[in-house]
Amino acid sequence: MFIKHRLGAPSASPHKAPLVIRPLMTLVLLLILSACQPEQLEDALTAPVQTAIPPKATPTVTPTPLVTGGGEARPHYFIVSYANEIAADDVASGDKRISVVATIGTSAETGITVGLDSLVLVDDGGATYVANPPEGTTQPALPGFELATDESIYGFVTFDMPAEATPVRLLWCAEDAHPCAAPFDSEIP
Repeated sequence: MFIKHRLGAPSASPHKAPLVIRPLMTLVLLLILSACQPEQLEDALTAPVQTAIPPKATPTVTPTPLVTGGGEARPHYFIVSYANEIAADDVASGDKRISVVATIGTSAETGITVGLDSLVLVDDGGATYVANPPEGTTQPALPGFELATDESIYGFVTFDMPAEATPVRLLWCAEDAHPCAAPFDSEIP
């Protein structure tokens, strides 16, 4: 019985190859690897294993007006991606310049212009700061950008604020200058 098992009889465990098969598989693997160049061998041994992922259905995006605080439907959207401190020579002593990257879009029947006075930064203490005029280093600039129907912009706006303050939210008044009745409000991640 012992000899039959060693010569290839079915193993008691379904997960283990018979003892004769393992040395043969090892020999075949060694022959294949010996035919490889040294750099190919290293690449083969260290290459990550890739797993196929079944394709997912692609979502269909339909422009839908956002509903905001007052419950009215508005054909604009606004979201902040991130903010960071940027170097600037013209910042007052004790202040810092913050660059905020956001997306603004509209599906309104008529286009809109993103006004310089429509964007306001709010800090962790509740203080507000008006946007700086666009400068050449932060392009495309949100302030002054004209959006046609069904257009959006992923752009920059900068603010000067005290060095110890932390930016927490960006407000946008789509139709008017700030302050407005129902601004769009996006947290800064």
